[in-house]
Amino acid sequence: MLSFRTPDEWVTSHAIRRQYDNLLFDRDAPRGAGDLMGVGHPLMEKALQQASRLHGVFCVVDGIPAPLQAIAVSNRVTGTGSASRRLVFGVTGQPGNLTLLKDWQVLRALNGCALKSERVPDLDGRMGQARAWLDHVTEATSALLACEALPFVSVHIAQIAVLWVESVRVPMSQIE
Repeated sequence: MLSFRTPDEWVTSHAIRRQYDNLLFDRDAPRGAGDLMGVGHPLMEKALQQASRLHGVFCVVDGIPAPLQAIAVSNRVTGTGSASRRLVFGVTGQPGNLTLLKDWQVLRALNGCALKSERVPDLDGRMGQARAWLDHVTEATSALLACEALPFVSVHIAQIAVLWVESVRVPMSQIE
């Protein structure tokens, strides 16, 4: 569960509270266990808007079995008469064994994460490995998305974040 004070600049409507306690991102959580949050809620949209303005979002976490890239998928074509829409997916796994996660699966994975509070040592070493993993994921993402019935004429993919697992080491032979 997550508790936090909402940044003042995010409180732009009555639907956004100044503080959240016991926030959950799990649709299967028992009733009354906390406040359910997800994509589409005004607070989540504010967080996604702010995150979209960040460049190179990289986070070292514990609690997930493999690195995860969160992406936003939207229509590159405008003026189709339909409302602009964005879908959130995740790509996780190791090269040669990547899996596409739906938005709720990404949120469930995030529920299990613990941010590393200490300063990350040897960030350069991690970044090189993460860049190689991310290059592989970027090449595979279009094929993974092709299996989905996306409502877009022309798909645009934007990176939201990369969650890197400190204890997982990707063998370079899997990346090449």
